Amino acid sequence: MDKRFDQLFSFLWAIVSIFTAMMVSVFGFAFWDRKLSLAPLKKEDQRIVAVLVDFAKTQPKLSEILRNAGLL
Repeated sequence: MDKRFDQLFSFLWAIVSIFTAMMVSVFGFAFWDRKLSLAPLKKEDQRIVAVLVDFAKTQPKLSEILRNAGLL
């Protein structure tokens, strides 16, 4: 009977280990994918702000709006 419990306990440890490895993999992939997909958006945001700052040099109202938003 003791041997059977040891086998069951070993099997449960294997299942828990597999589940933990799967969860770590899924969260790691999600973090990596999110970081990878947001990088191009940051570059695009910087380009948009640069264009708005250039345009604000000729438009005083836009310049005031950008100053209030802390972008100028």
